Amino acid sequence: MPARLRAATLARGVIVRASADTIVVCPPLIIQPKEIDLIAETLNAAIDQVTGELIAEGALPCLQWRGSSVGLLVAADAAAEDIIGATVARAPRST
Repeated sequence: MPARLRAATLARGVIVRASADTIVVCPPLIIQPKEIDLIAETLNAAIDQVTGELIAEGALPCLQWRGSSVGLLVAADAAAEDIIGATVARAPRST
């Protein structure tokens, strides 16, 4: 996913670095507030685009697309809580 996200941000004019499971933003020290806003808006749009594509491809079947990365984060948090809660409930207690 990071490579797809990098391509989506690059298509919008913002350069980010894709790592194994991360996106890295390396702005210059002289960046202006409006440029930070542009980076954030671009990343948000790219995340929305790539997430929508992945869900449409069936790569993220546990999530319902709500049209924005904010909705995705809420859905992902709920799914993670279910998974973590089930794992913790099954884990043996150490004494």
